[in-house]
Amino acid sequence: MSHFYIPKLGLGSLYNYINRLLKYYGNTFFYFFYLAIPTQYDNYSFITLPKGVYYMLQDYLNTLNLNIGESHRGDCPVCNHSNTFSVTNSGTRLLYNCYHSDCTISGFNNNKITKEIFNATINNTEQINVDTEYKVPDYFVSISKNDRAKLYLQNNNCWSAYLKNLDNILYDVKNDRVVFLVRYNNKIVDAVGRRLGKYGSKWHRYNKSKYPFVIGDNDVSIVCEDCASACSVSDRYTGIALMGTHLTNEALRIISESVKVIVALDKDATRKAIDVVMRIKSKVPTRLVTLDRDLKVLTKNEIWEILE
Repeated sequence: MSHFYIPKLGLGSLYNYINRLLKYYGNTFFYFFYLAIPTQYDNYSFITLPKGVYYMLQDYLNTLNLNIGESHRGDCPVCNHSNTFSVTNSGTRLLYNCYHSDCTISGFNNNKITKEIFNATINNTEQINVDTEYKVPDYFVSISKNDRAKLYLQNNNCWSAYLKNLDNILYDVKNDRVVFLVRYNNKIVDAVGRRLGKYGSKWHRYNKSKYPFVIGDNDVSIVCEDCASACSVSDRYTGIALMGTHLTNEALRIISESVKVIVALDKDATRKAIDVVMRIKSKVPTRLVTLDRDLKVLTKNEIWEILE
């Protein structure tokens, strides 16, 4: 069922009340009480959806596999408008919304609460398994092996970055994705794949780390949303892709090594962008640039004009 009546004392209020009690009584006892909360509101859509659309949406959300605190921004699976659909895993809930004026998709799914998720959410920490080295699979091959992969890089301002960093961008034969390798401390800790075909999530993290994709070598860093945008600025700056609009502690640590930071995010994400700027600004001089169009679709001259 895709539409439920939520009583005045909703689950959100109940969770907040429990959180206050936990400050005094600790997590262990109330974890078991948390599990006893009725699950009849596990999925809530703010509009009534046709059954087929509802199940299609749920299947799409399940493919994202977002960790606590992680966000996803991409094409709406219902209205198909570009880059208007936002999903955030708050720990207890998977919140989703389409920002296009013609689309009314909005709602949340309550996550299955494990003790690890419960403690991470209550303590305002993230689940971290980010220092695990990622073994690059055999089906990641050279971009030169696939014409569509080459075309994607050429059409999205990535070609120059690819030529300078040949070992950072590969092609996933098995899943038909352009793959950007994520490095930290001189080792590969993750990979981020951009879908080339019609099926699956637009962006996919292979190792579920919290580290951003970083490319370029400059004291001034451009913080942007995706890997292609980071590549587009790497001729003059260090491009840092958050892979969403959520700033993880790992990303903040890397960004803080910069001399100066420019946060360049879509104007539809201005509220999130301001939050990102405020956190970075406490570490390093930072300013915000809001974008009408993604950096990856602009010409080089347009990019330099906006950023400078």
